[in-house]
Amino acid sequence: MSSAREAYLRDLPHPNLNDVLKSNTYSAIKLLKTVGEFSHKVASLKEQLGNQLLSLVESFRKKNLEMKKDRSALSSAFSCWETLLGEYEKQAQDMLKVSSSLVRQVNTPAFEEVIKKKAATKKIFSFRDSGESQIEKADEALQKRHKEYSEACAKLAKLQSAGAEAAKQEHVQTLCHNTHNAYVLQLNCVNNMNGVFYSTTLPQMLDDLQDIHQDVSESLRVAFGDCSKIEKENIVDSVKRLESIESMFQLMNSKADISTFVQANDPGAYSSPEKNFQKPEDNHLLNVTDKRLFLVNATEPVLKRKYIALQIKLRNYDTAIKKDQETVKSMKKLRESYSQNPSYGNAGELEEDLLRQKNELRVKEWLSCVAKEQTKLFTSDVLDKLQVTEDDLQDDEEPNSEDESVTRPVDKRQSVISSKGKKIRKAGQHQFEDHTFKKPKFCFYCKGLIKGLIKQGARCKVCKMSVHHKCRDNVPYCPGDRSTKGQSLRISCTNQQEDDSDDPVYSDVDDVPTPPPHKRALGPTTSLPVYRGNDFYDDVEGMISSSRSKCCVSLYDFNGENDGDLKLSAGDKVQVLNSADENWWEGTSKGKTGFFPASYVQVISATDVILRCLFDFTGQEGDELTIQANQIVVQIRDEGNGWIVGRTGSVEGAFPATYVEKVTNNGPD
Repeated sequence: MSSAREAYLRDLPHPNLNDVLKSNTYSAIKLLKTVGEFSHKVASLKEQLGNQLLSLVESFRKKNLEMKKDRSALSSAFSCWETLLGEYEKQAQDMLKVSSSLVRQVNTPAFEEVIKKKAATKKIFSFRDSGESQIEKADEALQKRHKEYSEACAKLAKLQSAGAEAAKQEHVQTLCHNTHNAYVLQLNCVNNMNGVFYSTTLPQMLDDLQDIHQDVSESLRVAFGDCSKIEKENIVDSVKRLESIESMFQLMNSKADISTFVQANDPGAYSSPEKNFQKPEDNHLLNVTDKRLFLVNATEPVLKRKYIALQIKLRNYDTAIKKDQETVKSMKKLRESYSQNPSYGNAGELEEDLLRQKNELRVKEWLSCVAKEQTKLFTSDVLDKLQVTEDDLQDDEEPNSEDESVTRPVDKRQSVISSKGKKIRKAGQHQFEDHTFKKPKFCFYCKGLIKGLIKQGARCKVCKMSVHHKCRDNVPYCPGDRSTKGQSLRISCTNQQEDDSDDPVYSDVDDVPTPPPHKRALGPTTSLPVYRGNDFYDDVEGMISSSRSKCCVSLYDFNGENDGDLKLSAGDKVQVLNSADENWWEGTSKGKTGFFPASYVQVISATDVILRCLFDFTGQEGDELTIQANQIVVQIRDEGNGWIVGRTGSVEGAFPATYVEKVTNNGPD
């Protein structure tokens, strides 16, 4: 009869078996814990019995002393009796020795191993849950893309049936093509996420789970062996029985146990789920091919940016994967060195770090495989038309040392790079906290009354801005403590030069039509103090005079409440007179001079074109800029084919040219 084939846990990637695997793993760990608890109970009983036996022997020895007084001479029976007491005394001492050995060699190592393996098992299954959660989110995004695709096709069909203008039909048809491409890319992403996860990532994770099984089984084998060895050394009469038990323990085979478990639960080969291309109801109006990208002049810029982004992402992944592979290799060698020479370090402490590093590597390999499959959608014909050069594939961004976790989505605004290749500093976030207003208060964003009894709204701890709870995510970034507007004019004189990267103009500002007014501590007539050092005074004077040539545009409305504040409307040009303070600047616009928050404006040049958004536009890629109606944007360049690259605050990206208009007559030139 042929022997059963050897099976592995990696043969069980089916989602329905996740609970079975988890139950089996924790059951093995629980068995090790039970063995440790039992050895502790046995040790306690032996210690208690040994102490009681010693006390009993001592009490009878006292009786022997009294008996010796009554006897005239010792007898052989009495000697045998004392020898018998001595034997029981030795047995009591042996019990105490066995108790100490069980605690030291069995109980303590078992509980330490249980704690480590529980933590490792929890991380493994958490990693799987996180991966499957990401797949579910990707699937939800796929449904959203399909819905947008269907709605666009339905809109095109409606326009054609109504005989709408050709330009409008062409615009909607381009929208259909773009939604088609987005749906195809997301469909490919979901399929490849499933494929790589269930064929590569999950089996590797199950290999780690199998290692835990084997380690637990090895710990059990050692614990059983130590128990039998301790008893064998102290109970001579039980040697033969204990040797038989010990030989039985030696027959334990964790691989055979796992093979039996797998064969009992194996439902057969499992193939990763794959989504089929779903055609919209009005797909016949589009001349597109299923699961293939549609390339025309209107979709060429978007596809080119998507291809460049994919190629840059692949290069970054390849670099990070090689680095992580070397790290994992080094950590394995270090763990092996610690195992062979415990004096060098604790090998057990490296297991958690090694497992985390391997999981990070698997995530990058998984996402890299998905990106590679997406690039295959760009066939040679498509690439010939896109004409992507090596210069296009140069990534100006520095790769992030911290890998994007599977459970953490990417914020596109956090990695925007300016056209000069320098990173732009982010502005400070509001520090909102729930607040109970004792007097009637109006929301600075929507201007509505904040109603309620307790904790009606939120107030910023820094700038004291008061808003509704629902409006807190719509306000611009915090301009800082209003009390520093005048004071910083004096303090900033100690800083003779200021780095461009720390300029408060280059700060993130949310898309809000009307931010709240701010107060200041000092009036507009505050002047810089006279310093005795002529050179130092010249530096300050030069700094102030140099700022007069700076021109900026207001991104939001600013309604100053105090005398000396400069009222601004979104799109107004401002000539900066004094930018020494990082939060409040002094400038002139439309013949008026005053103070305004530095985070509400953006520095521009004389040739920059100021644009006002007419409609909302949601960017779908990292290089596209999400804009809202009435938002102010500074044009960087015209890409052609109906697309413009612009910047608002520190956020830079592309958007359709038909969504904006040029702002004129907005202040000094």
